[in-house]
Amino acid sequence: MLRQVHVIFPPPVPHKVSLRRQEDRRTVSFRRWVHEISPLLDREMTQDMPTHDVEIENPLERTTVRQIDGGPDLVPDARAGHVGLYRDPKALAAVEHYYKNKMPQAMHERGAIVLDPVLAVGNGAMVAIDRLEGAGPRSIRFVRLITYLKGIKTLHDAHPDLPVCTCAVDRGLDDHGHVRSGLGDAGDHVFGTK
Repeated sequence: MLRQVHVIFPPPVPHKVSLRRQEDRRTVSFRRWVHEISPLLDREMTQDMPTHDVEIENPLERTTVRQIDGGPDLVPDARAGHVGLYRDPKALAAVEHYYKNKMPQAMHERGAIVLDPVLAVGNGAMVAIDRLEGAGPRSIRFVRLITYLKGIKTLHDAHPDLPVCTCAVDRGLDDHGHVRSGLGDAGDHVFGTK
C-alpha cells in the first residue's frame, strides 16, 4: 500500500513531530517548528533527485560541479509556484481561491516539489497536481509533514508513481476532516487565522 512513500525516520524527525503534537499552537512556535523541520525534509526529499553538471568559476580555477533541483534553501534560484486552495468545511472538497494560480515558466526543464503541511483525504492535493501537470514539469514529488493513509491511496490511485515524502502517516480523520492525531489546522497555525 505504501509504495512510493518515504517516511522520514532519522531520530530528530519523529522527536520533533511528537513535540509538535503536544506543544502549544501559537503561530510563532508553529512557524519556528516548520523552520526547524524543513531542512530535514529537504535532505530526505532530494536524496535521489537527478543531478546535472554545471561549470563554475571558483577562486582557483574553472571546474564542473553537480547540482540538483530542490527547495529554496538548498537551491537559491529555485522558483516557487502557487495553487490557491481552501477546503470546504462541509463537503471537504478543494475549492480554488479567486487568486490566479501561478507557475514558473520553463517547467519542462525542472523537477517540481509540491509542499503543504498536511495531506488528509487528498482532494486538494489532486487539484494541485492537476494544475502543476498542466505546466509540464520534468518530474513531480509530493512533500507533507503529516499524511493520512486514505489520502495517500487517493493520490496513488490517480498517480501510482508519485513519490511522497512525509514525517508521519496517521490513520484517522475527525468529523471536520482533520488528520488525527495530526497537527490541527496547520494553515491556521502558520497564518494565525484562528
